[in-house]
Amino acid sequence: MLITRSARPGPTSATSSVVATLSLISLVPMAVLHLTGTGLNPVVAPISHYVFVPGGYLMVLLGSLLLAGCGLVIAADLIRRYGSVRARGPLAAAGLLISFAVALILVGLFPTDPPGSAAGAATASAVIHRIGAAWSFLALPLAGVLVARTSGWCRAGHARSLVGLAAGLLGAVLVFLSIHLPLALAGSGLPAFGLLERIGFAFLIGYLILLAVALRPVAAQDRPAVISVSAREAVPALSGAARNSAEAA
Repeated sequence: MLITRSARPGPTSATSSVVATLSLISLVPMAVLHLTGTGLNPVVAPISHYVFVPGGYLMVLLGSLLLAGCGLVIAADLIRRYGSVRARGPLAAAGLLISFAVALILVGLFPTDPPGSAAGAATASAVIHRIGAAWSFLALPLAGVLVARTSGWCRAGHARSLVGLAAGLLGAVLVFLSIHLPLALAGSGLPAFGLLERIGFAFLIGYLILLAVALRPVAAQDRPAVISVSAREAVPALSGAARNSAEAA
């Protein structure tokens, strides 16, 4: 007697490769801006100030669009896999990833105010830019936690990494905002704001890649699809005479 256990629906194995490629390409515009924006101190100046160097707006927008594309690729994979069964956790994660992508697009489209602008007098463009950046750092780790806890696809090690790193990132963002916002309202800021922001974006890119890798299909040998069970094992425990009759048959 053969008992078949249905295999899980196969995910798109190319998702992790596409996300890793887009994430790494997004570093190219930042590297170009770092080399051309020599008048900006990367330890102090935020990445958004690169928009004011020649060609900077298009470079910042390109980097934002590439990272937004990573979020949309992962969201599409989750929707493809779980949309038909309406699994709340994975679909909520997909929604967060779509909002992450929208936030990054807004970050690229709406530049911040130029260096030296008066504190407390931010333009509408700068407000949209900052809200989009803040939300991107919140939406991505939240999506990672939902994927780790509900998708049923993550290996145990990947799931622990997604949850642990998400907790670390969310904690760091809250600490950062609690220190930076009062200083910004007072007309100053963190001395190493630019360095901290660059570390944060490096973490963001790494988390995108980890999330995509966590959704990769397991190896064929690790994915039980068909299990052979003998007739004896399939028959419930019977009393002596009944069991002998079953075996004789």
